[in-house]
Amino acid sequence: MTSQMSLRQRKKLATRSALSHAAWSLMAEQGLDAATPEAVAEAANPGTSGVSR
Repeated sequence: MTSQMSLRQRKKLATRSALSHAAWSLMAEQGLDAATPEAVAEAANPGTSGVSR
């Protein structure tokens, strides 16, 4: 499936995966309140504009 995806689509998928992983990790380690968009963005490193509330 990924072989038919464009580079942009693959990058978006990778960013979403990194954000999801970072959010779940923060919630598991520090609780739900610690998983703010800013904290998730910092942990996943896509920049704050890639994270919506």
